[in-house]
Amino acid sequence: SKFDLISGPHRGLFDIFVGNFPTNLDALRWRQAVYSRHSKKKSILSAFPKPPCPGESEHSVSGREIYAKEIAAALGSDVDYIACGSTIDVAAARSYKFVLAFEIANCVSWVTAPLYTAFAAGAIPVYRGAIDARPHFVPNASAVAFAEDYQNPEELASHLKRVSKDKQLF
Repeated sequence: SKFDLISGPHRGLFDIFVGNFPTNLDALRWRQAVYSRHSKKKSILSAFPKPPCPGESEHSVSGREIYAKEIAAALGSDVDYIACGSTIDVAAARSYKFVLAFEIANCVSWVTAPLYTAFAAGAIPVYRGAIDARPHFVPNASAVAFAEDYQNPEELASHLKRVSKDKQLF
């Protein structure tokens, strides 16, 4: 049916081919402009609700809830969560430096809206999910903190602290 089309980065797997996003200086300039608002921002927002929500399992397949709790403990601050049954929006994310954009399952080419919502809000996405997100779905990989790049949540939290305090890194 004409409304059953899927787009993606691999020819042959998807109905509509979408290539890699170009990387350019515009993203960097935009990020620097956003930094001026950064000092007034709260620390971290989760793009998923704090479990358990009614009718849902306490833990997702990816274990994102546990990872978020460990990051919060390592940061020494709370993670703000969206309400059960809602989704993250740009207006809410605009008040935060970082957005936990963790997928419910870590599947190939499964990248959902929270990653892009964080970008649109001027927050840094902290991403944990699809292994092919970096080469195929992220417009500028240096503007994302990929959880897979760190040995554990404590190491990632340490990086987030450095980025939060350093204008050049942000």
